[in-house]
Amino acid sequence: MQVVEHDFLEFSLIIQSFIKWLDIPHVWQDFAFMTISIIVLLIFSYIFQKVTHSVCRFLLIKANDKLHSAFFKYMLQYHFLHHVIWLVNIGLIQSLVPLVFFGYPNSILVMQAILSIYIVFIIMNVIMSFIQTVTKLLAQKRNFSNIPFDGYLQVIRIILICIACLLIFSILTHRSLVSVMTALGAASAILILLFKDTVMGFVGSVQITMNNLVHEGDWITVSQYGADGIVKEISLTTIKILNYDNTLTTVPTYSLAAGSFQNWRAMQESGNRRFIRNLSIISHDIRFLSADELENFKKVGGLDDYITKMSHEYQKRNDALSVDKSISINLHQLTNCDLFMEYARWYLTNHPKINSTTTQLVRQVGITDEGVQLQIYAFTNTCVWAEYEAILAEVMGHLLSSISYFGLHHYAATAASDSLDVNLNMQQEPPKAVTNKEPAIK
Repeated sequence: MQVVEHDFLEFSLIIQSFIKWLDIPHVWQDFAFMTISIIVLLIFSYIFQKVTHSVCRFLLIKANDKLHSAFFKYMLQYHFLHHVIWLVNIGLIQSLVPLVFFGYPNSILVMQAILSIYIVFIIMNVIMSFIQTVTKLLAQKRNFSNIPFDGYLQVIRIILICIACLLIFSILTHRSLVSVMTALGAASAILILLFKDTVMGFVGSVQITMNNLVHEGDWITVSQYGADGIVKEISLTTIKILNYDNTLTTVPTYSLAAGSFQNWRAMQESGNRRFIRNLSIISHDIRFLSADELENFKKVGGLDDYITKMSHEYQKRNDALSVDKSISINLHQLTNCDLFMEYARWYLTNHPKINSTTTQLVRQVGITDEGVQLQIYAFTNTCVWAEYEAILAEVMGHLLSSISYFGLHHYAATAASDSLDVNLNMQQEPPKAVTNKEPAIK
């Protein structure tokens, strides 16, 4: 810096000699010197900026081509080099201001203040460019891919803006930064109210990140806000969710950390999706099966070993009973409903699109006015929506078609048209003749 000032002093002597050669009146010599110095300084600053930027950019591009590092590419993308060169350039100009405006002391103070404020903004841009470069690199790594860097960058930008405002206020009022912050301590409550959503969003974003609650691309359901879709963006204050009807729902970030929501990420990562469906079996269709019927059902897939096993087990139980064995209800016997449930288990286990390593259940969940409720519980080996629905339709269609083979029927409420047909048929029946003959009087 001292070398630059020394060179400028030598250059100022040349300018003064040039002014004397022009024979400018003594009253205007200081103003002429200042004007010429400013013009020369601006030209020098422009040339320095262009040449330095071109050289450094060329070196970074060459380094990126040889090292194949994304760091140099992102430095160029976020103009880090441009801001650094501007910082050096403005710093040089500020150091020369007292020499350029030596005849105008008040102008020196004004220019120093303007350049100091400009330097504050440039430093803020340098810091943000560097942080954006680093976060862009980290976001490409697997361990950091799920961190919402955009929200954190917003927080850092707000903090830098607040610090910049404090520094500018300190420059304009010629007060130390400590005294300015002390004076703002009394207004902290107002600041908290002004930035309430930002503070809550930042806290919620930190909780979401630390607890690994939600990532971009997750399928989540937030019933409180009617949101059911894919997370598209996680910012400091809001989370944007693209619903499956192509509508966009924005949810406050802190509401996910403080409230409850459903995240389907684990299902997507596992590649399996659960389904639960109920079948209503008419209760009076359930009955015991004879030995001949059991022999016939052994031909059905998955029932041969089951019938043999259960027949032996029930035989042992029946032999231990001291009851009248001529009455069928005194004995342990297989029913057609038992065989259908076992067949359904076998069908699910051997279905190529049902995951056989996960839980599979075919069970009774209760008896209602609609009959015996059977529940089918299993997982498909895909979580793609269209494929999932196709598998589910195939499974339930097959089981519904198989019910009648076991002498069972699925409960179906009587349709209004059926009731109407019954009523019409009853109305069409001719009324019976009614004769009220009085007894003959003797």
